[in-house]
Amino acid sequence: MGRSYTSYENDFKKYAGNSNQFKAPKSMIKEKDRNVQWEENIIDWVTFYRRNIHRFIQHYFGVQLYWYQVIWIYFMSICENFVTIASRASAKSWLIALLAYARGSLYPNSEIVIVANSMKQAAIIFGKMARLKDDHPNIAREIQDFSDSQNNCKCILHNGSTIKVVACQESGRGKNKNIIILHKTKSIKEEIMMNKQEWTQDELNYMKENYLTKTNQEIADILNRTKKSIQMKAIRLGLKKPEKRHYNDTVFESIDTEEKAYWLGFIAADGTINCDKISHNYELALELKASDDNHIRKFIKFLKTDADVQYRKRYSKSIDCTTYTTFVRIYSKKIIEDLIHKKVKPKKTFDIEYPQIEDTFFIWFLRGFFDGDGSIYYYNKRNCYQGNITCANQDFLNIIKTKLYNFSINSYITKYINKNNTPMYQLQIKGKKNAIRYFKLLYDNSKIHLDRKYELYLNCLGM
Repeated sequence: MGRSYTSYENDFKKYAGNSNQFKAPKSMIKEKDRNVQWEENIIDWVTFYRRNIHRFIQHYFGVQLYWYQVIWIYFMSICENFVTIASRASAKSWLIALLAYARGSLYPNSEIVIVANSMKQAAIIFGKMARLKDDHPNIAREIQDFSDSQNNCKCILHNGSTIKVVACQESGRGKNKNIIILHKTKSIKEEIMMNKQEWTQDELNYMKENYLTKTNQEIADILNRTKKSIQMKAIRLGLKKPEKRHYNDTVFESIDTEEKAYWLGFIAADGTINCDKISHNYELALELKASDDNHIRKFIKFLKTDADVQYRKRYSKSIDCTTYTTFVRIYSKKIIEDLIHKKVKPKKTFDIEYPQIEDTFFIWFLRGFFDGDGSIYYYNKRNCYQGNITCANQDFLNIIKTKLYNFSINSYITKYINKNNTPMYQLQIKGKKNAIRYFKLLYDNSKIHLDRKYELYLNCLGM
């Protein structure tokens, strides 16, 4: 008959502390110590796998990943927000399914929500999840209940985590979730994705106070909503923009007068053009310091439009101060397309080109450009003036330099680096007689000019 556990226990006590190593009992690990060690090991491994979720997928799930898939999975697990743009056949849905399983397994009681434009699209991912479950036993052992029907895509894990689908519609709002997976984000409406629900009274008040003076896009940016939501809310509130403005749309169709050439040059220097064919937004904006508001009125008169002169306060980060400006916005597809045809384009700062105009109109064009991006500088010690034109495109200034030389005006181009570490170029017209000859070329008998620059020109003549 075998010995009882009590006999072993008595022998252990009897020989405890015996110097004979053959009789002395071996140290034994208590059950409690084993449990503590086991828990510590579990904590260590769970922490390791939470920090390296791609290794959890490979080690425990037994799923082999390509290198780019390891990178995606890793960043999806550590980033609060992660966006990837990928082509077809790059296993996007399959990776999303893997991530959902891994996150749900490593974080008990998680609620993972897969959002798509429709239930049908979201069900594609559940199809991938079903195949992963069938192909990998360790994934299947984590699952308590699984339903991949189109109208009820839901997976419940043994640790209390759930993976489910919500269609990105109004009815899908308000779902509690720890992790959101957006499937084919491009097709999801932005307003719903932002989960904007009720409008606050402050938002409504802001809409009513600013709808007539700001564009829909400006209001949308300030309220963190979409342009479409602003339009729909305005309709519900009964807000209406003024009737469509009237313009002389053909004014830049051909450059054949002094005024047309001048304003073409001024817009090339100081105008802002927006041409968005997708959103059908065609916009021309002129904005000057508030004291130059009369020049904005001249432009409005030139276009024969009923657009208003507007004012605003702006903070300039580069000079760290607040300035007051005046501006006008023109919305005309025809005017924008004609300007672009004349090589006055959007984002022209570094890509400005000399326009397609006859040499007859060069001086008038140059006067407009100089009024916009030129300066008249007085040298006190030398008692003389200097004209400067600043531009980011050296080729454009070289053309002007060549044309000025034909009028016996000498100039040269210098290069410098501005505060934004961007190379800039400056055409300089120096020398007392040379500068006066240049100013007279621009402003003698001029019909249109910036009053502030013209006064400096008169001061130059009277020195």
